[in-house]
Amino acid sequence: MHIAGVPIADILIRGRWKSTESAKTYIKMGPALLMAMSAPEAVAKAAAVLAKDVALSVTLAQKHKV
Repeated sequence: MHIAGVPIADILIRGRWKSTESAKTYIKMGPALLMAMSAPEAVAKAAAVLAKDVALSVTLAQKHKV
């Protein structure tokens, strides 16, 4: 929520945080945790293929609705 620009006051309410300092600690940890994650090799390869032509990937998804 913080990355999306939601004010800290709203994050405190939604997360039921009592302490602004506690919330800030977790907010600071979020980007570091995301950077430490990695996708499985198959997912990374599929993402690379889809990223080459985003418009085609989206239109294919729209044509093949379930």
